[in-house]
Amino acid sequence: MARAKGEDRGLFQRPAGSGVWWIRYHDDAGREHREKAGTKSQARLLYQMRKSDALTGRKLPALRRRTDRSVAEAITAHLRESKTQNRSWKDDERHGRLWSEELSGLDLGEVTPKLIEDWKARRVNAVAKKTVNNELSFLRRVFNVAIRDGWDGSNPLSRVRFFRINVSGSLRAFLTRPRGAVRLQPSSPPPETGDRGP
Repeated sequence: MARAKGEDRGLFQRPAGSGVWWIRYHDDAGREHREKAGTKSQARLLYQMRKSDALTGRKLPALRRRTDRSVAEAITAHLRESKTQNRSWKDDERHGRLWSEELSGLDLGEVTPKLIEDWKARRVNAVAKKTVNNELSFLRRVFNVAIRDGWDGSNPLSRVRFFRINVSGSLRAFLTRPRGAVRLQPSSPPPETGDRGP
């Protein structure tokens, strides 16, 4: 709906003045969502669709397929479990904060492989590929736990390609050596026993 000053409710540009329009809306459960739309006319249309969907969810909930949990809820559940079972819980906690911010307001079913691939392309400009892989691995575990607990039916990370990491020569040699191989160290000759014959 257009306002008196020509502004549209629920529409905004990010970044400001970029011409890239997003929508902000609340679903039938009152949760706020933000979604990238493209042009302003596309944003208007998408906003109306989401508002209609929210109304349908309130009035006729049986007609609307709902995802029971948000990403933030799934991350919290995974961290609760990880704290008692995982030695790298501090890393998990850091990854949890990252993804809670990146996927703020999204339900599990709204996370797509393309959304993650786009994030991955941006993220690798800021951190090492190995770090990106670790962050993706955390989110993959979050979805696996959500599927196990019946919160969602698919894992978008299963269709996301992780970065290949080049292993240094010395580490490669260590990792590829035959199992049980022992590196022999130079040793001094055995001591003389004094039993020399004539």
